[in-house]
Amino acid sequence: GISGYIAIGEKPMKGMWNGQDLEIFAVICGQIGFAVEKERLYLENFDAQRKLMQNEKFAAIGSISASMAHEIKNPLTALKGMVSVLSENAGDPEFLSKFSEISIRQLDRINSTVENLLRLSRHSEAGTADPDPPQSVELGEVLKEIITLISAKCGKAKIEINDKILSA
Repeated sequence: GISGYIAIGEKPMKGMWNGQDLEIFAVICGQIGFAVEKERLYLENFDAQRKLMQNEKFAAIGSISASMAHEIKNPLTALKGMVSVLSENAGDPEFLSKFSEISIRQLDRINSTVENLLRLSRHSEAGTADPDPPQSVELGEVLKEIITLISAKCGKAKIEINDKILSA
């Protein structure tokens, strides 16, 4: 399509426009057209890059949200499981001790996840990204916690848990 036009009126100095004048105008018009097209392509490219960056941000936010939901939901599920068998084990001092220990550890996990999210948010606002590095976990301890959480329900269902591998 046409982006614009140049109208040529009377020649400022008496006389007619000659072929050489018209050739100069044609070159100037070609250069103007080239500059306009270059600007249009630049703006189109800039807009495409902006949209791509926006989509990447949304994808990152979605990924972080899913990860945070997972990191918060796991400890909540563990706490819910413990609370669901609390009344049945209220007289068991060993269970209450484990319940207290596991509850505090799970609440600390939730708190740590939220703190990391806040720290990431602050770094993001400042233009830096320096979240805490991943931490190593003692798998045996995690498995013992899981067994503690599910042992009461397993006992009711007559399911025996063999945890000898954890003692070795």
